Amino acid sequence: MPHLPAALLGVLVLLLLFPTELFMARNYALALGFFTPLIMVMTDLAAPADPVQLLLDRGTDTILGVGAGICVAIATRPRTTPGPSQPEPLAEDRGGVAPAPEPRP
Repeated sequence: MPHLPAALLGVLVLLLLFPTELFMARNYALALGFFTPLIMVMTDLAAPADPVQLLLDRGTDTILGVGAGICVAIATRPRTTPGPSQPEPLAEDRGGVAPAPEPRP
């Protein structure tokens, strides 16, 4: 990161923080566009390092996080076929019509 005055970096942090907080709850992908540079600037302020190494570390963390999220989604997804602990779905839930009752003798 170029050597900018601390006051300018502080203003940059504030300018990146506002849209991050604004979009985080409704549009996470858009918020990441502000969040990633914010973290890069704050990390550089705390412990200056090579920007390429910071980007590689961030990419690795992202890939690990995505992998963990996919594993949790697969492990916690609902079953598609009813098991012994799940009742048979109602006809309305299956999108069909309930069968006619059997005639009485």
